[in-house]
Amino acid sequence: MFKIEKISQETFDKAKKFLLTVPSISEVDDEILSKAILVLDNSNLVGCVSYEIFTDIGLIRYFVFKKVLSESLIKELFLELEKSASLDGINKIFCVVNNDNIENLFSSLDFKFVNRDIVFIDEQSFTDLEFGDSNIMMRELEQRVM
Repeated sequence: MFKIEKISQETFDKAKKFLLTVPSISEVDDEILSKAILVLDNSNLVGCVSYEIFTDIGLIRYFVFKKVLSESLIKELFLELEKSASLDGINKIFCVVNNDNIENLFSSLDFKFVNRDIVFIDEQSFTDLEFGDSNIMMRELEQRVM
């Protein structure tokens, strides 16, 4: 039985260990991880997505899955991510994509391509960064009144 939940103190270390099993991740930023939404299969962690905050914009980070998940489950996961980001005052969320499968996934989640020449991260042009030849997609979030 799959369950989607916001990371908690009880799941934090488990999520960190999970991410460090990915060869391309050598260290985990605790602040970014604290924004994670997790997918659990029974008590086994099988997926994690998080975001980094840049004023009122979020950048998706730590988008990792160890199991094939249904499209409806991924949509539910991103709905939870959107709720959490909205509570943090984020009105747009970006992702960096570098292959067709990821582009198709984010397109199915209503992300749109953005001109990467006008995107800056920490006052540095996106195109000057090591992954600057990747594409950028963005989704505007509905602001929730609580």
